[in-house]
Amino acid sequence: MKNNYLQSLSVLFFWLSPLLFWLFWQFILFNPVHLYWFLLAIILCLLPVSYEVVGKRLNWNFVAIFYSLAFFVISFFLFSSLLKSGWPLQLLWLYFIWHLYRYLLSARNFYLEKKSEFSYFIIYHLLISVFLFSSLVFGVQSFLSLAVWPLLAISLPVFFFSLLSLAWIETWLKNYKWWFWFLFALLTTEIILALSWLPLSFIILGILSTLFYYSTLNFTRLYIDNRLTAKKIKNYAIFTIVSLIIIFLTARWL
Repeated sequence: MKNNYLQSLSVLFFWLSPLLFWLFWQFILFNPVHLYWFLLAIILCLLPVSYEVVGKRLNWNFVAIFYSLAFFVISFFLFSSLLKSGWPLQLLWLYFIWHLYRYLLSARNFYLEKKSEFSYFIIYHLLISVFLFSSLVFGVQSFLSLAVWPLLAISLPVFFFSLLSLAWIETWLKNYKWWFWFLFALLTTEIILALSWLPLSFIILGILSTLFYYSTLNFTRLYIDNRLTAKKIKNYAIFTIVSLIIIFLTARWL
């Protein structure tokens, strides 16, 4: 009886969590001092959601999915708190709900029906999370005039565990141990340190961080799959350079 109740609860949270998080945000708008209590409630809600996604099992898949979801949702909430209210924020919330439902359904199909689409979607999901978190770091550092070092100290473990989650989901940990992903996280943190000196808005800096992260992740993924060729290196290098030129020509310098 108790087990059936818990399973029903996990299914309920699975389907209602994106809308429930949106309701949380509406309460936060009227009670911003309770933001951290709502973040704690979100973390608790993600536990049954992750349990449902991986087929009602408590294993390392559950841990990886839980961290991946928490990284995205909490980064989104804190990033949204830096933005002005208005229709752009409402559109962003529509995207959040759509993205979260797509993630949950794709992940559950991956674990229950062994469909491979999630292997591609999880990388896209991680890039969005990196953008939100990086922009948040730059925004907090700019608005509060904080030293960048404490924020980087927080960023390193956040990026490290997000990469470990990705590596576990993609089964890359079999051949590339934790120290490999720690070096990747350290490189990402160093990039953020270098970008923090540029006089750009926090959103542009977040885009630049995500661009470098995307290029490095793709090189790593191709290397792991033994598909890293000179032609692909050239194509990604051209893409990165052209993207940088476009960003710097259109960015608003502060």
